[in-house]
Amino acid sequence: MTSQREPVGIVGLGAMGLPVTRRLCSLEYPVYVYDLSSKAVDNAVSYGATAVPSPHALLETVNTVLTVLPTAKEVEQVYFGRDGLCPGERAPVRPFTVLDLSTIDPIDSTNFTKRLAALGVARLDTPVGRSTRDALTGNLLVMVGGDVDLFAKYESLLADLGKPVVYCGEAGMGSAMKLVNNMLSITTVVATGEALFLGLTAGLTLPKMLEVLCQTAARNGHLLGTLQASLFQGNTTPGFKVELAHKDLGLATNFANTLRLPVPLAAAARERYSEAQRRGLSHEDSSAVLKLFEDLTGLQVRLPPD
Repeated sequence: MTSQREPVGIVGLGAMGLPVTRRLCSLEYPVYVYDLSSKAVDNAVSYGATAVPSPHALLETVNTVLTVLPTAKEVEQVYFGRDGLCPGERAPVRPFTVLDLSTIDPIDSTNFTKRLAALGVARLDTPVGRSTRDALTGNLLVMVGGDVDLFAKYESLLADLGKPVVYCGEAGMGSAMKLVNNMLSITTVVATGEALFLGLTAGLTLPKMLEVLCQTAARNGHLLGTLQASLFQGNTTPGFKVELAHKDLGLATNFANTLRLPVPLAAAARERYSEAQRRGLSHEDSSAVLKLFEDLTGLQVRLPPD
């Protein structure tokens, strides 16, 4: 049976791009993919996607391209580099739309939208929140910046990735919202760790602290969910890696500096993630930053076995 879905292209099959690919394939979208990693491409093909030899080759088949890339440098290369979507910053043969799920600086994001618009290419910044597990089940949270009419056109596709889909404003505002979210979330992990290790050092148990903290204004999504599924179980298999937390805090603090806004708590949290990377924890879950407190105190923040 032929799919009635419009085909989509995806460039970037990393921690988020691959589960997004799997999600769209499960919904019977015709999905065409490109990534530098042959292993990642093979995985995408096993989900039902079709591989192409370059980002530019996607445009033979699709009118919509999702980019899910680690930094603005890779975005630049995929958009304007050799074999990119618009190589040499030349206008394409026919117009298309880019939905960019990458977490990048809002200023870079806005500039990409303007540069593509000059070539007749539409773009929305559409970074996502929540975990890779949520990507598989269509439970991401999507933050959107760009033309409101273009957003209306693509809202249903974005809703297949997750809900809610939140329109944040003009170009760059989706990227700005992503940095605001991640700055608060990642900084909260470090603050939560400091409090928990104060309690452990004083002689309190983790279950007793959770009993109280989860019923006061101190409760947060990490106490209620992510830490309970990761470090509290002794499991630091990455859902969101230490190196990505460090990168996102760097983006947030640099963006704040551009706006002449001091963010000392976020800067201090980033230093903890810098130390975690120096200790070889880059590829562990972001909760592994609390291992720094474990090394310092000789205590472990673990829930007792059931």
